[in-house]
Amino acid sequence: MNRPDQEKFDEFAAPLVKFNKIWQKYSEKYGFSLEKNPYRKPGFILRKYIKIQRIMIVYIIEMYLEPFWFDIAYTDDLPYTFGVCALCDDSTNNSIRWKLAVDIAKNIPLPQIEENMIAYFNQAIRLLSDWTPDHIVQHGTKTYKFDQFKTGP
Repeated sequence: MNRPDQEKFDEFAAPLVKFNKIWQKYSEKYGFSLEKNPYRKPGFILRKYIKIQRIMIVYIIEMYLEPFWFDIAYTDDLPYTFGVCALCDDSTNNSIRWKLAVDIAKNIPLPQIEENMIAYFNQAIRLLSDWTPDHIVQHGTKTYKFDQFKTGP
């Protein structure tokens, strides 16, 4: 049985199908897991968990539709964001997590994202490769984590 809003969601998700292969390619090439339309939001997330000296780091590359799809009508020029994020557990306090995020492209229509996607991916990989735990703590924002919202394996 389909959800009552399934047809509308499919309309918003359909233009992204052509990007499945490139997201899969970057997922495999750099060791990320791929999530399509996460949290019922049209888009993609690449997620990678790394443990460095007992510190868990989560690296994320994502592309998502900016407005909430359910509240708008579909058009070809809806805005998307392509960005990167890193979450890093604090080395001294287990309830603290540091977050560093950068929007590589914000509020960009899908055709423009498509034209520049390889450059966006390359920029994302370069950024994440420089984001060590020390860099994330120095330049990131302190957040608090709760066990029920735990990330990682």
